[in-house]
Amino acid sequence: MTSKQYDFIKTMCCNIEEIFPTLSYDVTLFIACQSALETNYGTSDLCRLFKNYFGMRNPMSRPSTSKVWGNCQFEWANFNSCYSSIVDYFLCVAYRKPLAKELENLDLFKYFIKNWYCPEKDYIEKVSNIMSNFKSYKDENRTK
Repeated sequence: MTSKQYDFIKTMCCNIEEIFPTLSYDVTLFIACQSALETNYGTSDLCRLFKNYFGMRNPMSRPSTSKVWGNCQFEWANFNSCYSSIVDYFLCVAYRKPLAKELENLDLFKYFIKNWYCPEKDYIEKVSNIMSNFKSYKDENRTK
């Protein structure tokens, strides 16, 4: 994992947490990592204009008060350009249903993706590998 890839995932985590602060650490990270997978770390545009679903909140460049991810800048334009369709679906549809509270558990979230989104067979494994790489990168750079 490169520092640019790491920064992309960390920024996505901040963006997700800014709008859905109650999601667990692992679910937030999983969503960010699958966004990285689907957009090749933000180089392809799969967004469906997130703000259309949640109204015209405009947190343009508003500093995050994140306790978990550190001080990240919320970049609304960047969020729109790289947010992926599965996350879009999850946050816009599932989050409004009772199931959403349960999906704060990572295993249940994976189950949701596997059974409702029906991605390719090894999709969850690919995303989990990105998560592992992110955590390893973080640990390696903390010890330096």
